[in-house]
Amino acid sequence: MFSSVINGEYKGWGVKQTLKGQVVAQKWSQKVIFDDTTIESYEIIDKAEGKSSLGKTIGLGAVFGMAGAIAGANSKKSGKTTVKINWADGKKSIVEFDAQTFKAFLKVCPL
Repeated sequence: MFSSVINGEYKGWGVKQTLKGQVVAQKWSQKVIFDDTTIESYEIIDKAEGKSSLGKTIGLGAVFGMAGAIAGANSKKSGKTTVKINWADGKKSIVEFDAQTFKAFLKVCPL
């Protein structure tokens, strides 16, 4: 499976765990590290076994408007967890994590 930023800042960037245990969003040579210094807060919008796509549509629509609502409506259950991220610099992103990368994310950014 593959994790990626699906909306907001860094849209289209891949998300992965590095060999050092970091979780990063990366596009070409640019990268952003997920940790307690770069992330102000986050909210789990849709857990792999969680909410319906209607809830996801409303949640993403409230945060990102029509584009977010469309992303939520078009998403399918795929064993991925969707997280709204509020970056420390004020930017916002929606990230879709596969199970392994989500576990790594929770280690570097515990609830």
